[in-house]
Amino acid sequence: MKTYYLFFIALLLISCSKPEEIEKLKTQLGKAKSNYEAAKKSAIDLKNEIEELEKQIATIEGVEIRKGKLVTTIPVSAGEFNHYIEVQGTAQSEKNITVSTDMGGIVTAIYVDEGSRVGKGRVLAQLDNTILLQQVEEIKTSLDLAKTVYEKQKILWDQNIGSEIQFLQAKNNKESLETKLKTTYAQLEKMKIKSPIDGYVDEVFIKLGELASPGNPAIRVVNLNMIEVEASVPENYLGSVTNGEKVTVYFPALEMEKEAIVKSVGQVINPNNRTFNVLVKITNEDASLKPNLLAVLKIMDYYNNSVISIPNRLIHFGRDSKFVYVAKNENGETVAVKKEVETGISYKGKVEIITGLDDSDILVDEGYRDVTHGELLTIASKDQITSDGRESED
Repeated sequence: MKTYYLFFIALLLISCSKPEEIEKLKTQLGKAKSNYEAAKKSAIDLKNEIEELEKQIATIEGVEIRKGKLVTTIPVSAGEFNHYIEVQGTAQSEKNITVSTDMGGIVTAIYVDEGSRVGKGRVLAQLDNTILLQQVEEIKTSLDLAKTVYEKQKILWDQNIGSEIQFLQAKNNKESLETKLKTTYAQLEKMKIKSPIDGYVDEVFIKLGELASPGNPAIRVVNLNMIEVEASVPENYLGSVTNGEKVTVYFPALEMEKEAIVKSVGQVINPNNRTFNVLVKITNEDASLKPNLLAVLKIMDYYNNSVISIPNRLIHFGRDSKFVYVAKNENGETVAVKKEVETGISYKGKVEIITGLDDSDILVDEGYRDVTHGELLTIASKDQITSDGRESED
């Protein structure tokens, strides 16, 4: 009973200490918040003091300080601009072979597992060949006798003893049994299921003791050193794709891009969806790409090695024109200037500028929505301005 009371008292002390610890932490949090607010107010006061001092200095010097719209800018420069056709396709192995047997029979042995590396000609499985082995032994016995008869008939024939028909019959019988033995050996080989390529065993369909039939899948062997991607491309891009052309293939599941070569371009338009097939080859030495993997084929249909391109979002649309705002220095101040532009092809958020801008221009970037022609600007860094063009409070 004494032990019970001691345990109860200890538990009561622990439960009482938790509220005291929480209260202590809350007090510390309150002090931290107060210090933060005081520092924030002090920073604002200092900023206001700096601005007031600048005004006083400007007044003494006779210069008026005007605060413009806070924006960021980006320089204009010419460079490469590419446009791509993007179509979905499917990866497939160039060598994806389902091996079957030429002869029917009971499976007596399987020598590989899924994932096993195999060479061309390796025996993958064995079918029951007992009857054929017996036939071989019978043919060998008959052939030994036929050879003996032939040799004796030949000796007699060489001595002009006996008839020619006896000699020819002996010779024919020997040669017939030799051919039959070769045929039986060939049938014995067909009781072995062999790999037709170097690669890996992907799937084993047969089981020990089952009857394997000609034409039915037994074992799948794949070689992933080369992968093909087939895609259906709209017919209006028929002139943009040629054999041997370099393309880019993106695999979303792997977040991977690979360079590839167009292996073939379909010569027939599918009347149902008005597309033609394009097949590209990709080296896959690390075997990272798998058959049936989803792919996006990027085919370049436009290229300009020296043109100005800018973000699409900076284009303003007027009633009959398109324009952007650039930052210009006028009388020692930076102002927004409206410039009409002619645009070309756009791709991935960038648009080609045909006319209207040159390398000397500086585009208004962040805050571009809120500026007007001739408005005074204050150039800031990106961390000084929010997405809606307001000055950051930090």
